[in-house]
Amino acid sequence: MYTDDTILIGPDQQEIDGLIKKLGKVFKIEDQGNLSDYLGIKIEGHSNGTMEWTQPVLIASVLKDLGLDKQDTKNPPKVKSTPANSTTVLTDFKDDKDHDKKFDYR
Repeated sequence: MYTDDTILIGPDQQEIDGLIKKLGKVFKIEDQGNLSDYLGIKIEGHSNGTMEWTQPVLIASVLKDLGLDKQDTKNPPKVKSTPANSTTVLTDFKDDKDHDKKFDYR
């Protein structure tokens, strides 16, 4: 059996530690400690029990590729404090020309 990059999350740290110990007796595993960065995703736990997941490295890379990483005082980039609407369905814009493939969108 092989698995890669697993997250164990729960309210009881002792229970998680016990599970890791049990798994370690059967499988070769590596415990990398508390979750703060996972596959390029920065993960922060807040005192109210919520979690915030962001991708600062990917965001910086996309901004650089678009030329938006430099401060332009005449045309500053537009910033939103909230993410895009998750219920919006994206569709093709058929009236526009084909993508020129100059931007490597991940």
